[in-house]
Amino acid sequence: MNENLISELEAAAGIIMAPPNLVSNEQRHNAEYIFINFRKCKSPFAICREILDNCQVHYVLFEAAETLKSALIREWSFLLDSDKFSLRHYLMHYITTKQVPPFVRDRILQVIAIMVKRASVDDGGRDRANILQEVENIILNAEPEKKILGFNIIANLMQEYASTVKSTDVGLPWEVHFKAKKQFESSDLKRIFQFCVQLLSEVVKSDPPYPDNVLELTRHILKVTERKLPKRLIGIYESVYEADQAPALRLSDSWSEIILSPQLLPLMFQVFWKVKDYEGLSHHALTCLVQLASLNGGVMTSDNVRLEYLKLYMENFSKLVSSVTIKNKESLGVSNIVKKLILFFINDIQKLPNQLQDSYLDELTRLTCSFCKGAALEDMTSDEEKFYNDSFDNMMEAWTSILQEYSVNSNSNIHECAVQIFNTYIQFHLAPPDGSRQNHDSEIQEIEDNEDNDRISFKDQLQTIGMFGRIIPSHTLPIIYKLLEVNTEKLKMSLQLMESRAMNMTESAALDNLFEDLHWVILIAGHILCMDSDGETPMIPSEMMQYSIEQLRQGSATLESTLNVLAAAHQIANPPPDVEQCDHIIRIVADVLKLCVVENSAAEAKLGHFMSPEVSSTVMWFLKRWCLSYLLPVENYYQEVSPVLVGSVGKDTEGALFVVNFILDKIYSNICHFHSEPILLRDTVDLLTALVCIKQKQ
Repeated sequence: MNENLISELEAAAGIIMAPPNLVSNEQRHNAEYIFINFRKCKSPFAICREILDNCQVHYVLFEAAETLKSALIREWSFLLDSDKFSLRHYLMHYITTKQVPPFVRDRILQVIAIMVKRASVDDGGRDRANILQEVENIILNAEPEKKILGFNIIANLMQEYASTVKSTDVGLPWEVHFKAKKQFESSDLKRIFQFCVQLLSEVVKSDPPYPDNVLELTRHILKVTERKLPKRLIGIYESVYEADQAPALRLSDSWSEIILSPQLLPLMFQVFWKVKDYEGLSHHALTCLVQLASLNGGVMTSDNVRLEYLKLYMENFSKLVSSVTIKNKESLGVSNIVKKLILFFINDIQKLPNQLQDSYLDELTRLTCSFCKGAALEDMTSDEEKFYNDSFDNMMEAWTSILQEYSVNSNSNIHECAVQIFNTYIQFHLAPPDGSRQNHDSEIQEIEDNEDNDRISFKDQLQTIGMFGRIIPSHTLPIIYKLLEVNTEKLKMSLQLMESRAMNMTESAALDNLFEDLHWVILIAGHILCMDSDGETPMIPSEMMQYSIEQLRQGSATLESTLNVLAAAHQIANPPPDVEQCDHIIRIVADVLKLCVVENSAAEAKLGHFMSPEVSSTVMWFLKRWCLSYLLPVENYYQEVSPVLVGSVGKDTEGALFVVNFILDKIYSNICHFHSEPILLRDTVDLLTALVCIKQKQ
């Protein structure tokens, strides 16, 4: 009877695996029906063992393992303990002695893991402990293939105790599953972790290059260690999405002896150091370090414990990143370490010795500048994977928290970091000779109507750069207005050239670069001078207000000179002689207004089609942003106001009237000359709406 059934299954497998042109749909459906019925067999344990022993068709072997899994879940309560033990012992012996395809082996390992989990509900994990002892012996004493098999057994056990979509529905109520999971985590999970750490400590005793069998074994050790770390947090009320996103490492105080051992962090960093040149290993080692950077929970029994752990981590991290070159794929893990350390330890970092803090901030600055450069080079390529771009975003996110939490005025090192990062960002967003930006040879400059523009795509980056800029306005604002003035002058010269003759290819490319430079300088200026105010009343940032006041106190800016420069904005001629006495904020605005004059003159000279709609849209965005915050400010909103700002663009001033009339003229010009540019028109209308809102605010 069994022989007939096995023959029938083998024939059905042949039909299912046959090419579509050799079998009909009806034959395939009939073959599938045979396997569906086979899975529903009652007590199929004997026939499945016979199939595993005698059948040579891999698909049938897989179906036998699948049927065993279904039957065990369905009939577990009715099986004798002796039968359960016999079957588990048989399956363990089978996978350690038979050569089967990986997909068959993995399904049998899953069956074993399910049996161990179900048994642990009744015996409190005694049988599981015995199995782990067997597996540890295999890993320590067997040949390389058996060692890897041992790690596969451990990995399947861990998966079945997890709370994700990858764990099997074994017919247990959720409460029972959760109880078994917690029991596993409190005992055998720690044992597995300690075992892996012991093996890793043996690996690092020798130096690379490693033999292939050592590399493969190390990969499995790291995979199990990596999976062990994030699984601890997954609790009863967490979503599957959270569980699969490698959440924070929250451990109870029972883990203190293991996880807070002074030898653990140096070992894990040393492991990464040793395997970083092996791509298949470095990712797993780095993921372990990322998880350890988020350690929190009951294991942190006191502030001193947190500080000691953080100090040890930061010392090893700084030592690592200062002595190696971070590759593109490694940059993402390194930046995630930085982000997690800031997220979980920002208040503790400020309690560390100043020397360690400064050293850490210096390394973050160096990494940020390096990733910024890498991101710029990535943008030249057509690769979809943007490791440095994502890494730079992570670093910017970390710096946002640092700038918000640190007392910037009391830490001069923050100012030095801000200067370096701001200069690097400017450098790689400007074309030579002012910067180092390189354009993709095949880059298409046209922007589709439905494409996110730069101020949306790089919004988070620009907000952080704006924060840096407001910390050091005496450094950043002069850079901005000088770039605006130099590039506007270049644009005027290009227009004069176009009036006399057609541009050659080199001049046309230079003009494209010029527009891109103007676009980025205005974007950065808008984020330095103003803050995003979604849902809030737009106001002048306190740093900008204080900087304007300080210029007046130091005599470097006067109201008269500021008004002269603002009034001269509608002229293309040279700036007034007292331009250096102009408030830097108003000088930047006057430069943007002068750029509007150049655009209008180009349109009137029938050269408007040579202008950049992207730059024009950015100008409209900048003016809207600036007007909402600076134009006609409500003085009662501020503890202290700048006499220069209030006197130049405040209520009932000639400067404010001049700006409003100028902007209305520009809006009219855009509607007349650039009516075929939908994005520009949208931003133009948004600016007009902002002017109306300012009137209502008064």
